[in-house]
Amino acid sequence: MPANKKRLLPDARTLYAQGLSPAEIAEVLSTDGTSVSERTILRWMAADKAAGRDWAHLRQAYLGRDPSTTMVTLDRAIAAMADRIAACMEADEPFTAEADAIQKLDKVREGWAARHGNLPTTLSVLHDVAAHAHKAPDVSPADLGVLRRVFAGFIDELRRQHS
Repeated sequence: MPANKKRLLPDARTLYAQGLSPAEIAEVLSTDGTSVSERTILRWMAADKAAGRDWAHLRQAYLGRDPSTTMVTLDRAIAAMADRIAACMEADEPFTAEADAIQKLDKVREGWAARHGNLPTTLSVLHDVAAHAHKAPDVSPADLGVLRRVFAGFIDELRRQHS
């Protein structure tokens, strides 16, 4: 397995444990010039199973955790990315990777919200991200475009979940 893909194996295990399908994992991990196919994910799963590490057990253990604890963990991760976006904006640095990370974390959070429902927490995270973006003194049109896309997708998903 190429070294650049091998580094993604722990992330793939974690995403599977969190409830994502192999196709969804491949989509999430295919960033920054690294392409990971669903077939690769399935091969990793089979190799781990043959070595005695069944991903199904990882998923059972993860899903058996307290949902509110998981939601808090995901919310903190999203808030940390929002802090990084604010810092990038203040330093006039690009933050596309951070916005991408928020979208990925939100996708994982979406799965939990669908199973456990938690609209107030979701709205709180959206409010925190907007507040961080608002504090930035100079936001370029390109950066505003990234934020608009992130927020639009987030709001559309909220509407879909609660309509």
